[in-house]
Amino acid sequence: MKRWWAAGTTLAALVVLVGVTTCKKEDDQRQAPAAERSTTNEVALNVQGMHCATCPVTVRTAAKGVTGVVDARVSMDEGKAWVTFDPARTDPTKIAEAITESGYPSTRIP
Repeated sequence: MKRWWAAGTTLAALVVLVGVTTCKKEDDQRQAPAAERSTTNEVALNVQGMHCATCPVTVRTAAKGVTGVVDARVSMDEGKAWVTFDPARTDPTKIAEAITESGYPSTRIP
């Protein structure tokens, strides 16, 4: 009997947590007016000079350091970075400049 109670309690806690998480997301979306919610864009950049395992980390850190950058993925093998950003807060030129300043010349892929 005790075992059933523990499983039921765990399930009840899970249901409560899922419900709270769902409500929180809906509340967040309701709080921000549509005009304030911005979309994101993604830019692909050529990145030169990456030659070791830490190079992509440095490039990703430089890109994410730009205000408005949401995410950055870097491939040393391809010599590229894909950066997701908020166009209301930054642009591809600023992102490429930040990566270049970190020691890896970067240009936008047309």
